[in-house]
Amino acid sequence: TVATVFRKKKSSGKNKRQKTATGTSSQVASDNAVDFVLESVNHFGDNSKTLDCLFMNVNRVSYVDPTLDRCSVAFEWLSEADTFRSYKSNVAMNNSAEHQFMQKFYIPTAAAAIHVLCCVETKPDLTF
Repeated sequence: TVATVFRKKKSSGKNKRQKTATGTSSQVASDNAVDFVLESVNHFGDNSKTLDCLFMNVNRVSYVDPTLDRCSVAFEWLSEADTFRSYKSNVAMNNSAEHQFMQKFYIPTAAAAIHVLCCVETKPDLTF
């Protein structure tokens, strides 16, 4: 699951661009990769362990970011996801079903954001 987040999905050789209704081109391959990351995190099932692995490995991935903007945004996503993991929040104390729903939605979304920000073509050296 964590390797899926940090690795770029190989294209199938098809045309990567497609025309939208407004006439501009969009990157279909990145949409497919994000969907793949979301599916793999959901299939793994343990959002807390996924978040721990993302925290441990986001610094180990080598990508070009001279201004550290992507790194900063990636850690903001992880910090927000960690907030939803905490059981000490008001929502968790008052409504655990809503809290679990937010966890199930937000942590995979954070993993997809990390994929968009930090994915690389080469195999990263990850720890689990």
